[in-house]
Amino acid sequence: MNPGSISYKKLDPLCIPEIWAWNKVYLFFFLILLFPIHVFGQVDAPKRDSLFFDMNGNELVNPGDSIRYILVVKNPGGASVMTIVVPNGTDPNSSLNPASILTSPLALNDGPFAVTGNMGINVPAVSGVLINDFDDSPGDLSIVNAGVEISTAEGGKITISADGSFIYDAPSGFEGKDSVAYTLMDGTPAPNCPVTNDAWVTFQVSGMIWFINEDISGGDNNGTLRAPFETLAAFEAINGNGGATQPKANQAIFLYTPTSPPTQYTGGVTLENGQKLLGQGMSTTVADVTGIILPPFSFAFPSVNTTNPILANSSGNAITLANGNDIRGLDVGSSGSPSTGSGIIGTGVGSLKIDEDVSVYVSGSSSVSAINLNTGSGAMVNLTNVMSTNGTGPGVSFNNLTGGSIAISNSINITNSGDAALSFTSCTGTLQVNSLTINNKTSHKPGVIANNGGEITVTTGTIMVDEESAISINGTAIGSSGLNFTNISVDGQLTAHTAISLINTGSGPFSCTGGTLENIQNADAVRFSNTGGAIALSNMIIEDISASTDQTAGLFFRSGIDGIHGENVQAGLTLSGCTLRRFSDNAINGAAISDGLTNTVWNGLTLNNCVISFSNRYHVSEKGDDTDEGAVRIRGISGTVLVTDCTFSDGAQFLDFSTSSSQNLDMTVQGSMFNRTIKEFACGSPTVNVGGRGISVSVNGSANAVVRVGDPAESDDNLGNSFLNNATASIVIFHETDATGDIDVVISRNDFIIDDHLTGPPGCATGTFSFNFPQGGVSLNPGKGNYEAILSHNKFDQVMHAAGGLGQFTMTADENGTSEFYIHDNEFILPWDGPVRVLADGNGTCAMLFEDNTYTDGMVGGMGDDLDMPYPSPFNPFQVFVRNGGSLDITLKDEDFPLPDPAGPGESSFDAEVQTSGNSMRIYFDNCTAPDGFDFDNATTTTFLLYSETGCAGPPTTQAIMNGNGNTGMVSTTNTITCTTTPPTLPMITIPIRSTEVHPNTGLSINSDGAHELLRVAKEHLKLHYNKEPLGPITLAIADLPENELAHYFAGVITLDRDAAGNGWFLDETPEQSEEFELPEASAHFIATVDSPAYKKIDLYSVLVHELGHACDLMHEENEFMRSFIDPGMRIILERNLKSKQ
Repeated sequence: MNPGSISYKKLDPLCIPEIWAWNKVYLFFFLILLFPIHVFGQVDAPKRDSLFFDMNGNELVNPGDSIRYILVVKNPGGASVMTIVVPNGTDPNSSLNPASILTSPLALNDGPFAVTGNMGINVPAVSGVLINDFDDSPGDLSIVNAGVEISTAEGGKITISADGSFIYDAPSGFEGKDSVAYTLMDGTPAPNCPVTNDAWVTFQVSGMIWFINEDISGGDNNGTLRAPFETLAAFEAINGNGGATQPKANQAIFLYTPTSPPTQYTGGVTLENGQKLLGQGMSTTVADVTGIILPPFSFAFPSVNTTNPILANSSGNAITLANGNDIRGLDVGSSGSPSTGSGIIGTGVGSLKIDEDVSVYVSGSSSVSAINLNTGSGAMVNLTNVMSTNGTGPGVSFNNLTGGSIAISNSINITNSGDAALSFTSCTGTLQVNSLTINNKTSHKPGVIANNGGEITVTTGTIMVDEESAISINGTAIGSSGLNFTNISVDGQLTAHTAISLINTGSGPFSCTGGTLENIQNADAVRFSNTGGAIALSNMIIEDISASTDQTAGLFFRSGIDGIHGENVQAGLTLSGCTLRRFSDNAINGAAISDGLTNTVWNGLTLNNCVISFSNRYHVSEKGDDTDEGAVRIRGISGTVLVTDCTFSDGAQFLDFSTSSSQNLDMTVQGSMFNRTIKEFACGSPTVNVGGRGISVSVNGSANAVVRVGDPAESDDNLGNSFLNNATASIVIFHETDATGDIDVVISRNDFIIDDHLTGPPGCATGTFSFNFPQGGVSLNPGKGNYEAILSHNKFDQVMHAAGGLGQFTMTADENGTSEFYIHDNEFILPWDGPVRVLADGNGTCAMLFEDNTYTDGMVGGMGDDLDMPYPSPFNPFQVFVRNGGSLDITLKDEDFPLPDPAGPGESSFDAEVQTSGNSMRIYFDNCTAPDGFDFDNATTTTFLLYSETGCAGPPTTQAIMNGNGNTGMVSTTNTITCTTTPPTLPMITIPIRSTEVHPNTGLSINSDGAHELLRVAKEHLKLHYNKEPLGPITLAIADLPENELAHYFAGVITLDRDAAGNGWFLDETPEQSEEFELPEASAHFIATVDSPAYKKIDLYSVLVHELGHACDLMHEENEFMRSFIDPGMRIILERNLKSKQ
């Protein structure tokens, strides 16, 4: 044998082959490695020999014998060995038999294998423990205790199969290094060589998730994936106790959905900071929620997106939160079987996250709240349903949460909570509720409280409470989608809690479409302050809002208790189909909350189909107040006011408006009834009655106002209003002192009726001549600003007078403004005073035209009233007075004046007086009749001018002038009456033109370029056919005008509605041809054909011609291009108008 070497490349063997050799004398070799080889290097292998086979038995080595060599390789160091040196080699006369090499089993260490805490791995044979082990016959190797579960160094479990595959379960709660030894056995061992060999398998455990599964029972269940806790209580018993292997902060807990009874987990869980409680109902994978990336060979996370597991705690919280928890895919209780304890509760919740179909249902006196979250930052809470019944605390409460968002995607349902049903306080994030239902009528606790920050939105909801507020919001913004309720009902049961309070709510809207607010004492039913969003209430009842002093306080007492009180209502209030009745003070009060009197900001009001009655203690026996009170009283109103189809009765003043000092008012009142502002107490002194006006509008500062009462188109009786028994006046519209804005008024198609002519209530003495009964007239009073008014097609029936003026219609101009009035086609029936009284009292100028009015005289009064017998009506004649520097131009056309009471103060049917120096009156009578004559009195040496159609040569007598103008009646004069050939200035009033109908076809929105071209053409045509042109330049403006208003002219500007009141504009590119229209027989206007692009649209050309007429100081005239309304599809023909006029 020659010296040689044997090389090995394997790392970490414990035993290497024994070598058998044959050579003439055959040799056997065994090699045994006693120490691990770690690093490539070289070691010596000592050799022992022995005669293994003695062929002839002579105990000598002879040819044919066999010699056995045993090589023992030792590696005392940590370096791995590549080369083994065999000393002395082998004899050259021997030969080596390779097939004779035998080895002992060599088991090599495995790992470390990565494992997730409380999870396990299932390693296949191809990666198992045998894959790196060695033997001369690997098929004869086996593992001791194969298939038997054994414990690891740290308490884990491992089962190694015979093929080397294994299953390892990490120790419960353990993170770190774990290991286990296994023994390898050789089934065909070499002589004198070890039969077994040991190696270590190591594991590195990191990350952690706990498992709870109620379906599991029996065994050593310790919270791991394959041995989950059987109960929530088992987990709760060790959670956060501080043990090294117990649940701790920032770990995840997975809750399986039970499939067999019991189907819900009982008891509660208190989470540690950062823990995630994950129900199997969540839709996101466990890996995505936890961020855990499972290492190779890991068991899979449980499947998700099943039904939610349910937690229920009979007392105490189902889930108590810590900082930064994450909850998903589970429910607390169920709708059919709510938890009798509280739901999800936490203080200091940090960046809490609740998501993926979490619902909470709790019920019973052991519960406090369904949700109660207090103090956190960036919380993201998304719940599906929340229900709380009979809890001892707030149903749902969010407090002091900074940022983040809260959303309840389906519903919140709170019944009889022990505190506010929904509380959202001191938060800066958002709260969104899809559906909210609150019924606290039994517990007498508030509905919704939100204050001091954040934003709240409710898509739909209902609230019913007793003795408390339904909604109280202060300093929390309403979201852009608004707070929307189908029912809010509060029975205050005489407690002092405002039912709906919205204060500092930002720009979001609020609406409620039903419910009753009633029996509230010493508090307003509804209060708004600093609301930037529109507020709309419909189909609601607000009633019996009282003060505790209502029965005892004297008359004219203001308690400060209103149905609705608003301050700084920036986007207005809409009431539709509402009933408001029986109030201590006002039904609606717009004024500073601090005193209920001084001006505020209120932009817009709509009242539609409402009934408002018995405000101002009119329902309290022998009580009533009319000082600074009314049914609807708003100080500082601006924007659009629309009152339609409403009924007002029994209140001090029904609509009492005072404008802002700078913001404009556009007001329309149509189809409504105003019945009885008077309340009568006694037959005589000290107080007979209280009561004021039906409608009162005062205009302040530089504000402009347009007021339409009835039909501004002067054609539709259905749009008119009815005024019955209004105490001091039915309508008063006036400039406040020093106000300089413009007022435009149309009062048309209204009835003003007085049928109560007895002072005091029924049963009082008759024939007293006290006349302290309803007056009911109309008073229009210009000041320093411009004032234009049309009074047409109204009926005054036995009205006495208006606000101190001695006429059914009274005009008093008492400052230096400019005013114009057109009074036509009215009926003045049996006045109890005079039909008309005009007073130009100040150094302003006024132009008036009375035309085609009718005056009915006769007998009024009888048994049972203040006269107690019939007396002639009117008592006073038609009166016109000028004094204190006033200037009046007045034209009276086709007027048949009444015959007054001969015992009255007047001496004629018509009385005109210039009463003080420095005045001017110019008057024109055209075809008028005065059965008791005309009386002209120039009390001073100032100017009293009487217009003569036939000239002033002569000069003619006053009687001759009157006769020459076609008038009938004797004339009496005092002092100088001067003839003039200059007629009085006629009023040139530019009230907006309107469409007679609105079609759903919005069609064409206006194009300003096209409009300017049509304006140019319209100017040319107006000059060509009428020789009229505007006095100054005309500009166009485009805006969204109210209702069916098409356009209006003011101060050189024609403003056009953006879409022609919903009809759409027709912009004619060839207006000279009118080929889109046809001319029906006997018609004064073209009509668009059905196939025309102008069909059912508003002809912009015609509207521009009309408004240019206003710019030329032309008035509205029926059947002319200056008519006040236009039909869709109509084209005005200027040529035909001209012929008709000629």
